[in-house]
Amino acid sequence: MSQFQHLTLSQGANEIVLLRLDVKDSVTNTLSLAVLKEINEAVGGISSQGFKGLVISSAKPKHFIHGADTATLLSLNTTQVADAYISLGSQICRRIRELPFPSVALIEGECLNAGWDIALSCKHRIASDEATVSYAAYQQGYYSGFGGMTRFIELIGLENTLSLLAKGKQTSKQLNTLNLIDHSVPKHQTQAVINRLFQQYREPDSTDPSTPQTHRSNTLVSRQLQLLSLKRRNVFSAKSPCEQQVNTHIIDTWVEHNISDESYL
Repeated sequence: MSQFQHLTLSQGANEIVLLRLDVKDSVTNTLSLAVLKEINEAVGGISSQGFKGLVISSAKPKHFIHGADTATLLSLNTTQVADAYISLGSQICRRIRELPFPSVALIEGECLNAGWDIALSCKHRIASDEATVSYAAYQQGYYSGFGGMTRFIELIGLENTLSLLAKGKQTSKQLNTLNLIDHSVPKHQTQAVINRLFQQYREPDSTDPSTPQTHRSNTLVSRQLQLLSLKRRNVFSAKSPCEQQVNTHIIDTWVEHNISDESYL
């Protein structure tokens, strides 16, 4: 397989592709434009090669994937540059979701911002017990725009998403109870869990294991009034103007693109 500077791509047992992120000269896997380009090339290159699965993991002992680092954020100094960066990240997540085989995010250590977007784009998420997840940028009034927020809401609903964002960092066990993570296990057991997961796909007449259920509202009555009430509660309960701003943006964006009888609250 192709050689990369910030990741390794190899074939494991049973035709499973292993994408292991290891950003050069960094203690964390931050997502610079160069790193995103490599991930995009890697994911795009494996989609039509007949593989049976993908595992995305990190070579950093205490970190899965973070979002953009300070240098990258400062470089996004025009609308055109920022849009190009977000578009590339969104393309990566879309490509992962559309792979013709199951994908697994193996989360060990800290997962932040766009790293959680990438994890949510995978069909399954397996985490070690010490793993944590956070949209840390939420407290600063913004969030990564790779599509993870939409998937977040699809899985647990709009109100639950806003509540979880306000709580900050979550452990893998907490997220497991919400079905955002399939399994939270001791680190030495993660590989065995992944092996069993792919084994289920190989079994004849097997059903799709651990398929997350999307959240549906219990009622379709007065949806606009429900959203207005939700918006007021979350704006007034926000801890800072930054959180007010991001809550309003999330709700308004969700209304604009998803308000229908099938949208999620």
